[in-house]
Amino acid sequence: MSDPRSFAFSKRRLEAIPIPAIGRVQYRDTGCPGLIVRVAAGGSRVFYWYRKVNGKPQRVRLGDFPGMSAEQARKAAARENGKAAAGRDPAAEKREKRQEITIADLFADWLTYAQTHKRPRSWQEGQRLYEQYIGPRFGTRKVSTLKPKEIETWHQGLGEKRPRSDGKKGRLLGGPYVANRCLELLSAMYGRAPRLGFTGSNPTQHVPPFQEQARDRFLQPAELPRFFQSLAQEPPIYQDFYLLALLVGARKANLLAMRWAEADFDAAEWKVVAKGGKAVTINLCPEAISILRRRRLEVTGEWVFPAQKRGASTGHLTEPKPAWKRICKRAGLPDLRIHDCRRSFGSWQALSGASLIQIGKALGHRPGSPATAVYARLTDESVRRSIETAAERMLAFGGVKLLDVAVPTDAPADDHLDSTTAAEQPQCDLQ
Repeated sequence: MSDPRSFAFSKRRLEAIPIPAIGRVQYRDTGCPGLIVRVAAGGSRVFYWYRKVNGKPQRVRLGDFPGMSAEQARKAAARENGKAAAGRDPAAEKREKRQEITIADLFADWLTYAQTHKRPRSWQEGQRLYEQYIGPRFGTRKVSTLKPKEIETWHQGLGEKRPRSDGKKGRLLGGPYVANRCLELLSAMYGRAPRLGFTGSNPTQHVPPFQEQARDRFLQPAELPRFFQSLAQEPPIYQDFYLLALLVGARKANLLAMRWAEADFDAAEWKVVAKGGKAVTINLCPEAISILRRRRLEVTGEWVFPAQKRGASTGHLTEPKPAWKRICKRAGLPDLRIHDCRRSFGSWQALSGASLIQIGKALGHRPGSPATAVYARLTDESVRRSIETAAERMLAFGGVKLLDVAVPTDAPADDHLDSTTAAEQPQCDLQ
């Protein structure tokens, strides 16, 4: 006599199974070994793969009927049969996948590492990218579930700029640059995955990044007069800051955190801890020295650009961007960025005939890179001449004169971290 609980599964037969009054009843498919359906008193019908593996019964949940059809359930059960035939334990693999780390776990590990080994600005930017682009899409996913094709589709979508969804004004979201940085971060996260027990491959390795075009924007000769005229309308601290940004070519963060102890007026040098934590020496042109000498008479404390509010956590100026926006708006230069001051410094050196090696050293590029391999043969005097020539040409095109200021022997001492600023006078004398 045939077993009424064993039959070939079909939509009609599965729908006809009676609902038990209590508990669950199990039915077996005659068309696929190991495929069963459990019918519960609540009315649910759930497909399972159920067989013995290494002498022990194992069960793997496949899906709910009718969301999963009988044919789909057979294919899923056949895959589990294949795993068992190959000596694998499908149920154990299912348990391992449930315990597998997620993308959020990967990021938490990366962030812990980055906070110790990377600059604050670097890990903070990584945190922003994760929270805005990676976490919402992949945070809850198991690390083994991300495939190259899915990541490539996501990366391509990120490459298209779009308005903010929160209605706030500001820059558009996404773009090729953002997409590439997100891809790099995801790759770095997977690079640390083996430490957390993940033995799979890095799915980002075969995703091509967007080509990025290096930004070459710098202040043109015809723009310099407008820029300096607009700059002259700012408070003296911002005039000094942006003039030094142009005349020294330093990174914004380094210039904001410049200390008097780092500047040597007699040697016309600035010892600065540059990107990567390496100390480099930057040559200062006479115009930059003139600005610094005057500020030394006007400012007390250890910072060249002290904070404008007492009690500031850093003690120095931290955000010159509002002034920059005002300068660019008045000058009609909406596409100019603060970092373009550094780029302008190097570009005007090039226009003045300086070599790439001279420009690299003046900008404080780290010795040892391909672009700076011949630093050892380069004299400071040749670099200094190239800096002075570039500064003179920029100021001449901009119609600016700087008055030299000598520092007397009784210059104020570095007594107070909480600096105060004397009545400063604008240093831009526009012709």
